[in-house]
Amino acid sequence: VTTAGAVTGALIGVAIAVTTGWAGWTLLLATFLAASISSRLGLRRKTMNGIAEERGGRRGPENAIANTGLAAVAALLAVSTMHRDLALLAFVTALAAGGSDTMASEIGKAWGRRTYLVTTFRRVPPGTSGAMSLEGTIAGVAGAALLGGIAAAVGLIPLKALAAVVAGATVGSLAESLLGATLEAPGILNNDMLNFLNTAIAVGAAIVVAGLVA
Repeated sequence: VTTAGAVTGALIGVAIAVTTGWAGWTLLLATFLAASISSRLGLRRKTMNGIAEERGGRRGPENAIANTGLAAVAALLAVSTMHRDLALLAFVTALAAGGSDTMASEIGKAWGRRTYLVTTFRRVPPGTSGAMSLEGTIAGVAGAALLGGIAAAVGLIPLKALAAVVAGATVGSLAESLLGATLEAPGILNNDMLNFLNTAIAVGAAIVVAGLVA
């Protein structure tokens, strides 16, 4: 991370640690490690193709807020409202969505063999906004399951809520790809806005799925 990114992340981390304890902080750390490691994977290839993250994959404050800001709000709601379980589901899903989406994007750019635009299914170069690959998609679903599993293991959510977390993260990632393909190129939305919308849509979808299977 950059210095500003580290400061912003530290403030978010403190807020999450105070409201959700060591369990929430553990999930936040796991999300950070998943995003950081996946950004470094295949970095040489991504750099040669001109699709590597700026600053060599180092995360800034805007990225921290876009990916974890909603999770911090959900963590605060978990201790300030009567809907603790629902707020914790939102907290976990927001982090899982942000982390798994980064894993999908970075692994897809590094090792995706065939990349298709989600709106037309036309084959496009890796790194194209709104593009998806099989390798990246699998990495994203696996990442959501991993982070959701960690959340269940540390007691943030019951194991039965794992399906809602993975479903929400997957829906959020797909929605982000659709918005990226249609609204990022014209400059209506930037990557940080897309990341925030990804987490927001993921949380909404997870709550709906949890309600359906309850």
